[in-house]
Amino acid sequence: MVSRSGYFDFENTEQNLEKLSAIQFESFQDYFKYRLQNEFVSPAGHKRSNLEKLAKALGYNSASSLSMIFTGDRLPSNEFLDAISNYWKLSYEEDQYIRNIVQLEKLKRKGKTTTQVMDRLSRFKKMNLSHKLSLNQFSLMRDWYHLVIQTLVSSFDFREDHNWISRKLRKKVSPAQIKKSLEILLEPARWTRPPSPTGLFRGAG
Repeated sequence: MVSRSGYFDFENTEQNLEKLSAIQFESFQDYFKYRLQNEFVSPAGHKRSNLEKLAKALGYNSASSLSMIFTGDRLPSNEFLDAISNYWKLSYEEDQYIRNIVQLEKLKRKGKTTTQVMDRLSRFKKMNLSHKLSLNQFSLMRDWYHLVIQTLVSSFDFREDHNWISRKLRKKVSPAQIKKSLEILLEPARWTRPPSPTGLFRGAG
């Protein structure tokens, strides 16, 4: 919500964010990034942890291995998947899903057949557990400020000005990030821009 001072009030924003299942991600790397974003940074943009603390919690001496998994330079080992599944308290379905998508990526990198793994992954779709995210959908969930901007555009005095929005968000989000966020929010079925001099957004439908 927007406070009386005209700035966005970040209080309780975290409660409005949907928690996503591992099964909704096409790759372990994307899911790993999503979980780290939630674990390390609050919806208000406040840092609350780091990779070194997570590495220690998982029993690693340094964060180098986790960093390589984050960047995609290394695929997670079975030992890492055991540790992260236990740490994040994943369900049995989520645990099995991430192991299979990791195995799929390993086989692809080695140029080996993926038929058996693809067959196992198809079972998740048959169980109606798999709702995959597009890159923009993932971005909407991964980056806290999309929800904030979506709320802000509904305010009566909203201006479609990247610098103005950045100031309203106490400069926690850059004008470039705001521009990209508005582009995503303007996708069909999310928001529409009426032919008005103000250029204000309106919710679709």
